[in-house]
Amino acid sequence: MPIPTLPVELFVEILGHLPVCDDDSSIKTLSNAFLANSQTRTAASTSLLWKPHYQHRYVHCVEARERERRKALGGDWRLLYIQRRLLDRHALYILGQLRDDRTGRHERVRRLAELSFDIWDVLRQEEQLPLPYCLLGGAALTVPQDAYDNRLAEENVLPRKFWAGTALGIIARRHNIQLWNEVFQINGNSISFEDALASLSSAFDFSIQEITMKLEGIYEQCREMLVQSNVCLDPRNPAYDIWDLCIKIRSVLREMGFCLATGLHFNRPLTQFPHNFLQEGHRQTIPMSLVYVFVAMARRLGIRAFPMNFPGAVQAYIESSDPTGEDIILDVCSEHPPIRASNIDDLRALSPYHFTTMPSADADATRPAGPAAMLLRAFNNILIFIRFERMHLESSGTPPETQENAIYIVELCRSLHTPDIQMLPVPPEGKPLDASAVLLDGLCPHLEQGIRATFESYCHKRIEMDDKTESRTREPNVQQAEWFVGMVFRHVEYKYTGYITGWDSNCEASEEWIARMGVDRLGFGRHQPFYTAVADDGQTRYVAQENIQPIMPICSGKVMELFDISRSSFSRYFTGIADDDTEKPGRLSLSKELQDLYPDDDDYGRRSVRITMS
Repeated sequence: MPIPTLPVELFVEILGHLPVCDDDSSIKTLSNAFLANSQTRTAASTSLLWKPHYQHRYVHCVEARERERRKALGGDWRLLYIQRRLLDRHALYILGQLRDDRTGRHERVRRLAELSFDIWDVLRQEEQLPLPYCLLGGAALTVPQDAYDNRLAEENVLPRKFWAGTALGIIARRHNIQLWNEVFQINGNSISFEDALASLSSAFDFSIQEITMKLEGIYEQCREMLVQSNVCLDPRNPAYDIWDLCIKIRSVLREMGFCLATGLHFNRPLTQFPHNFLQEGHRQTIPMSLVYVFVAMARRLGIRAFPMNFPGAVQAYIESSDPTGEDIILDVCSEHPPIRASNIDDLRALSPYHFTTMPSADADATRPAGPAAMLLRAFNNILIFIRFERMHLESSGTPPETQENAIYIVELCRSLHTPDIQMLPVPPEGKPLDASAVLLDGLCPHLEQGIRATFESYCHKRIEMDDKTESRTREPNVQQAEWFVGMVFRHVEYKYTGYITGWDSNCEASEEWIARMGVDRLGFGRHQPFYTAVADDGQTRYVAQENIQPIMPICSGKVMELFDISRSSFSRYFTGIADDDTEKPGRLSLSKELQDLYPDDDDYGRRSVRITMS
C-alpha cells in the first residue's frame, strides 16, 4: 500500500512550530526540508516561515539598503535571510583577514565600516563568543572543565572577540559622528535625548539600537508593574492623573533598582554611559542617568517628558497634555511631589546651591533642554569624574582602559561641537584602527579647513605606521632579549606585575623620555633590551631588562586579574595560557599577530619555560 502524500499545508504548520533560537538548529531543519522532496520544498519555501527567524537574527540594518533588498526580493523572507547570511559570510572573511594579516588592516576595516549596520549582528555574535576556560574566573566554579565544550576554547577566540569588537566600535562611532554633527551644527532638536546619550556608549562598542532594546525591556517590566498596581495609563480615562502617574513611574523605577548613587560610586565615569547604568547591579547612578531612564519610560507611556538642565542636578520636565494645564517638574532622585514649572520658589528649593539671582521661569535652565546641552553636561561629568578618580582612587577606581575610552568619546564629540578646536581626538591603544574609518573618513570632513589638513596628515601618518610589519627575530650577532613576549613578570623596583607584549634590543625611546626616566643611571643604561609591557594597573610600560623578574609558574588567578584590567591588550595579543607540557603553566599563548611580529619567541619561550621549571 503506497504511503499517502501529506498536504503541503500540514508541512507548513509543522515547520511553523520550529523555535526561534540563537543557534542555527531551526534554520538547518528548514534547509533540510527544502532538500527532502517537492512537498517539503514547497512548504519550506513559504516566506512567512522565515520571518521570525530573520527578525530574531537581524536586529540591525542600514535602513535604505534594507528597503532596497525587500523591494528587489519581493519581500520574500527566505531570500532576505539568504542574502543577509551571504553578507555575514563576507564580513567574517574580511574580519579574518584583518585579524591575521597586519598589512592593509585600515583598508579592510573601511570595507567593514561601509557595510555598516548590515553586518552588525554577525559581528556581535563573534564578539560574544565564550571565553577560554582559563579565563572564566568565578564562572569556572559552576562549569567543570571536562563539561566545557572544547570548541568554545578555540585557539583564536580572544583575538576573534577583540577584532570583532574593534569593527563594531568603528561602525558605531562613524555612524554617531553624523548624529553629533546634527546635534551641534545643524538642528539639534531633531535628535532625541534618548539617542544622544545612548550614542556615548559607542565608546564601548555599543549601538544606539542596542541601548534602545535595553530600554524596551525595562519599559515592558515597568509597564507591567504599573498595571499590576492599578495605575491608569489611558489619558482618555477620567481617572487618568499625569501627576500621579509620574510619581508612580519614579517609584517603580526605584523598585527596579534605579536610585541615586552614594559615596565614591557617584563619581564613577561609567555612571554616565547607558550600556552600564541600564544593567541590573549598576543602576545606582547620577541624576542625569535617572532622568534619562524616567524620560524614556514616560515618553513610551505617551507623556511629553524631557530633561531639564537645572543647576545642581538634572530634573525631569513634563509638559501638560492639557493646553490649559501647567507643566510640572519632578525630582527623580527624591520622594518630593512634582512642582509647577512656573513656581520660582519651589524651583529654588530643588537646587543645593544658593543663587543671588535665581534663573527665571523662562530661562534655559528651567525649560526642557535640548540634546546639545545635555551632551555638553555629560562631557563635563565624565571628565570631572575621571579627574576625581585619578586624584583620590589610584588603585580602586575605573581601569585606565575604560577611562581612556571615555575621554576619547568626549574628545570626538567636542571636536564636532567646536570644529576649529585645537585639541583633536587621539584613539587610545585599545582602538587601533579608528584613525582611518572614524577620524579620516568620518570626522575630518566636518572640521574647519585649516584644522582638517593638519588632522588628515596625522591620520595618514598613523595609518602608514600601523601598516609597517617589521618582525623582530633573534639573530645570532645582535644583543639578545633574555625574556620573551607572553612572559608574566614582577618589576624589580616597583613591584607591580605585568606581561610582555614586545621588545627592542636597545632602548628606542626618545632622548627626552630617556632623560626624564633616568635610563642612563640604570646598571646597563640604555644599551640593554627594553620590553613593552602591560602592568596590573592597565597601563602600558617600557621596562629595562634588568628590572624584570620572571614569574613562573603563573597561576590562573593572576592571569585572570591581568585579563580583567586590560581586556583589549590581552585579547589582541594572547589566546590564553600556553600548554608547554610542563606540570604548571609558565607563559601566555601568543596570538597570530604576536607570532608574526616575534617569529622566534614562541619556541624560545617554550624552551625557557621548560628549562626554568624543570
